[in-house]
Amino acid sequence: GNAAAQAVIWNGTTPTALDGLGGSLSVANSINASGQAAGYSYITGNAAAQAVIWNGTTPTALSGLGGTFSSATSINASGRAAGLSLTTGNADVQAVVWNGTIPIALNGLGGSLSVANSINASGQAVGYAFTAGNEAQRAVIWNGTTATDLNTALFAGGAGWTLLNATGINDSGQIVGNASNSTTGLSSAFLLTPVPVPAAAWLMLSGLVVLGAIAARRKQGRASA
Repeated sequence: GNAAAQAVIWNGTTPTALDGLGGSLSVANSINASGQAAGYSYITGNAAAQAVIWNGTTPTALSGLGGTFSSATSINASGRAAGLSLTTGNADVQAVVWNGTIPIALNGLGGSLSVANSINASGQAVGYAFTAGNEAQRAVIWNGTTATDLNTALFAGGAGWTLLNATGINDSGQIVGNASNSTTGLSSAFLLTPVPVPAAAWLMLSGLVVLGAIAARRKQGRASA
């Protein structure tokens, strides 16, 4: 049979193995300041994989949306996790946050795939989603269960750039990810920084600045000089 692969936490250079759910594979994706880890584990017989939070070495299984795979990709300071789950019949991949062990499905952008990559202390999650007909991938922020395409928040200076995937959000609301430029063919990391005004999350997004895009354009200028 296949050798087992086990989730691990390191204290310095010393590994501590985390218990799984009985299958041959477990993966830890994220850890918070309290030492809680989040990821997934295959169940006994490897028929399905289930999102997990570890407290110490003990796993707590998180319910999914009816499919055979779910994974917690991020865990915040209060122990709230975000990630993804296959839906019933493995029809779609849907972004999820967990309230305890209960999954809350996050709305997408009309396509059949969405993934939450990161969650901050305020419960804002970021990731990506496909548009209707799965025609395009877009970076997304979720406030509650509502998805906002981050591309709608760009200033005119972001012309030509498409934010494809938001990979992280910190407790200040800064967002990082990756983008591509349809005009130049360049790919770049991006950093979005909210304007510090007292406003609702959706209004805050209107002031996001694409620093990564600016850096990429400068790089292109140096290359052509």
